[in-house]
Amino acid sequence: MKIVNQDLANFNFKFIPRSFNLLEVFYTLKDKANGNTFTSETFAPNVEVLGYLSFTMPTDSITLSEGSNLTIDIYNGLKVVYRGEIYCTNQTDLQNYTLRA
Repeated sequence: MKIVNQDLANFNFKFIPRSFNLLEVFYTLKDKANGNTFTSETFAPNVEVLGYLSFTMPTDSITLSEGSNLTIDIYNGLKVVYRGEIYCTNQTDLQNYTLRA
C-alpha cells in the first residue's frame, strides 16, 4: 500500500513489477468508494536500482481527498505487472504514518 498526501501536485510512484523488460506500461486507478476509474496513457517507466520501476503520477488524474482509498493496476499490454492500493491522508509526517486495522 502506498500512502500519499492530497496536497502533492505529483508523486513518484515506485514499484517492483512481476516481470521485467517493460518498455511501455499504463495504469488504471479505481476509487473504492464511488467506483470512478481513470486509465492513463501508455508510457515508459523509469528504471531504478534493485529491480524497482518508477513514474511520476499526476494527482489530477483522479480526485484525492482525506481518506480516499484507491486500487492501482499497472499493465504491460493485457498482462498485469503490479497490483496495489493507494491511501490518501492529510497527515504531514508520511514517513512515520501507519494504518491500523
